Amino acid sequence: MKTRVWSIFLVCVLMLGLSTTACAANGPFEDVSDGAWYADAVTWCSENKLMAGTSNTAFSPDAQMSRAMLATVLHRAAGEPEPEGTAPFSDVSS
Repeated sequence: MKTRVWSIFLVCVLMLGLSTTACAANGPFEDVSDGAWYADAVTWCSENKLMAGTSNTAFSPDAQMSRAMLATVLHRAAGEPEPEGTAPFSDVSS
């Protein structure tokens, strides 16, 4: 399970951190062209409900991923288990 979560995490980091701006859109997101090297990964993440994009029509492949976005992806990849304990971050409300 940990290997799967880390694999998904690495795919997401690569998609969001190393991607180039897409030119034309033919898929669900206007900013991801079908010819982009990461298009299949974006489609997979969307279809498997790991990532929903930044709007109904934008994935924002050049945007930075926030800690909240990463936590959401990892939580979804883990099967959305019930939270246990408290948040260890001082900037997150309990």
